[in-house]
Order: sequence, then structure tokens, then C-alpha cells
Amino acid sequence: MIEILLTIALIGIIASMTPPIVGVFSEQRDLVNATTITTHMLREAQNLATSGYLDSDWGVRIEEAGVTLYKGPLYSEDGLENINIAFSESIHTDATYDILFLQGTGIPTLSSTVTFFTQPEHERILFVNQFGAIMVETP
Repeated sequence: MIEILLTIALIGIIASMTPPIVGVFSEQRDLVNATTITTHMLREAQNLATSGYLDSDWGVRIEEAGVTLYKGPLYSEDGLENINIAFSESIHTDATYDILFLQGTGIPTLSSTVTFFTQPEHERILFVNQFGAIMVETP
């Protein structure tokens, strides 16, 4: 009888630790998804700009709600060519960024460093350098 009670107590202890562990893995997955989606959008904007598609520059707006691929030198919420992808609610960014790639060269107008993070301590940093190279780092 004591063995059964100890087994049940042990199962209860293990089960009580499961939700926090699952939450951590879920946040890490959301963080990887957000940086992967953003990296793909940046590369798509760069490819569209390099090819001169629709005779235009192409950019990416990164904000807490998600990422948007847009046509033209300035972001417009009503742009017909906009492609929007929302992030999980657990994802935050340190600011709103507009990264514009120039038509013909695909070179960004600015180097950028974007920090994605979840509460409390997970983060990934995305870099776009002056030549258009895109890198992700997990500190």
C-alpha cells in the first residue's frame, strides 16, 4: 500500500513540473519561428529588389505584431502587394523596423539589429549588415 502511495505521489510531482517545461519549449519554438519567418521575408524582399520586380524597391516592416513585406520606398498599411504574417503573442521586439532593399542591387539602405524576445529571458538577435547579409544569433 505504501508503495502505491509513493508511486502516486511521484507521478503527481512529475506531472506538476510538466506545464512550466512545456511553456519554456513553446516560447523557444515561437522565437525560432518569428526569426525564421522574418529572415525569409528579408531574403524575399532582397531578391525582389535585386531582380527589379515591379520596377521598385522592396522592404520589410518588423513590429511586435508581426512582419510585413511591402513594395516601394515607404511602408503603407494599405499597400496592395503587402504580405503580412503575424507573430505569436509571446513574441516581442525591441522596436519597429523598416528595412528597405534598393532596386537593382538588393543592398539595404541601413544596417539593422533586431532583437526578438519572450518573457522572461529568451532572445534571438537578427542582423542585416550594410551588404545585405542576414544573420541570426542566439546569445
